[in-house]
Amino acid sequence: MGRREYQCTPWGNPTYNVFGWQKPCYLLQEGYTKTFRELMELTEWDSYGTGRNEKCADCMVHCGYEASAVEDTFGTVSGFARTAKLTLLPTSR
Repeated sequence: MGRREYQCTPWGNPTYNVFGWQKPCYLLQEGYTKTFRELMELTEWDSYGTGRNEKCADCMVHCGYEASAVEDTFGTVSGFARTAKLTLLPTSR
């Protein structure tokens, strides 16, 4: 609904295919790493996301924001309660 602001979570949706582990985000096409460890340890994660990378300026693609929304919902009891309330009680919107 656009009532929440999230930062991209580029590590939330790792992708593996015949070329290896895709560096985030797959839309940027920055290549692949051979191992998951290399992906996690050598990637500069803080360089990805809206306001962090000019290529990400207007992005709202699922691959980064779904993980952010899931973390917001299930990361805390209050996040879960807020989401449940908004889902079950239409008048609370």
